[in-house]
Amino acid sequence: MNPDMQNSGTKTTWKLKGRHVLAAVVGFFGFLIVANAAFINMAVSTHRGEDVRKSYRQGLEYNAQIARRAAQVDLGWVIDLDYGEKQSVITITNAEGETIKGLEIIGTLRHPVDRNRDEPLVFEETRAGVYIAPLPEVEGRWNLRAEALDAPMTLQSEIRL
Repeated sequence: MNPDMQNSGTKTTWKLKGRHVLAAVVGFFGFLIVANAAFINMAVSTHRGEDVRKSYRQGLEYNAQIARRAAQVDLGWVIDLDYGEKQSVITITNAEGETIKGLEIIGTLRHPVDRNRDEPLVFEETRAGVYIAPLPEVEGRWNLRAEALDAPMTLQSEIRL
């Protein structure tokens, strides 16, 4: 019997050809590109990746920030920033330990990840040199930043709640 005749009655086997490999490679990388594009879109739309505005500019001016902090230490004023369940208390004392009266203090309750959730705080002087601001009800970890604007220089302090 002829060997070619034996195969004529059976099914032909499938062969892997170049077009199959090409389709598999294009399909695989196409799926990766679509998945990565979707993840990038979700990441950028939920958080832009910067905690502060103009972070590059702040990085360039970092030495000036260090100098301002050193000047704040040299002034000898101490900012005591404390908080309870419903309020934040600031006491500012000079180098002699006397409380400083009549300052304008602003504050911000900052969310560590989402700047859109930040809450401004209004401090009022309740007694000589003691400034209190009500805290909104929030959950999780937050940073409390306060600044005394009309001191001999802008004083800053920050604590983690």
